Amino acid sequence: MKDIYINSDINAVTKKIHTIYYEENQAKHKKFATHVKKIATPHIITELLLWFPEDGIKITLLENKRKIPIKNASAGQKNAAILSFILSYGTEPLLLDQPEDDLDNELIYSLIVQQLRKTKSKRQVIIVTHNANIVVNADAEMVFPLRVETGETLTPETGSIQNQNIRKKICDILEGGQYAFQQRYKRIHLEN
Repeated sequence: MKDIYINSDINAVTKKIHTIYYEENQAKHKKFATHVKKIATPHIITELLLWFPEDGIKITLLENKRKIPIKNASAGQKNAAILSFILSYGTEPLLLDQPEDDLDNELIYSLIVQQLRKTKSKRQVIIVTHNANIVVNADAEMVFPLRVETGETLTPETGSIQNQNIRKKICDILEGGQYAFQQRYKRIHLEN
């Protein structure tokens, strides 16, 4: 529907330019038409009539009721905006490698964890992370704790966060493991 309005607007402007440039009987626009004819050749007018502007996307962040252009945002804000978009749209499988980079703990929880909970019913999400909050509070269904020995990556045990050994590995390996489980306990306790 929007395309119809855009096309009709472009057609109206094209017709107006053509009328002003090529028809002398427009007394209302005569001064403008005379000026345009002095500075523009028929070739330039044709190019103007055939010109279509490039599509553009303007992305702004809303922070404390203030809009910030994405180009002026911090690395963390840019990362948050892109992650928010990626996690909000689509149904195809998604692989994220350390989505927590450049994000503080509040953004990790409020953005990544919350949106992962919403999106995981619609798509498969595989995440490589060092952050326990993502694993624990986004309710990971399968955890693959990795260990490196002599340059080789090993996955000695896999399982859900309900598995005691997996919980221990999360606490031992991931940043903020114990704290993440405390937050999860509080959240589950409050939800019930």
